[in-house]
Amino acid sequence: MIKIIMICLSLSSCAALGDDGSVSGEVAEKIQSEIQHAGYECERIDSVETRWFFGTTANVICDRVFRFVLRYERGGVSVEVANL
Repeated sequence: MIKIIMICLSLSSCAALGDDGSVSGEVAEKIQSEIQHAGYECERIDSVETRWFFGTTANVICDRVFRFVLRYERGGVSVEVANL
């Protein structure tokens, strides 16, 4: 399941580079629920950028203000606040 999510994140980040930076609905809902499950508020996902070279991480901009770093490791996800 996590592998499918990671593939979706990478595809959505490539698609986001090609258009206005919007994220598909299913991927945005999944990321938004992961952020909210960690105890943070997020009304709308604006963009997602994945990095594969330093492990599997995703930089997420939420509500055009908040930036989170999601790390996918060992079957789970950790959410860190990069900027409030």
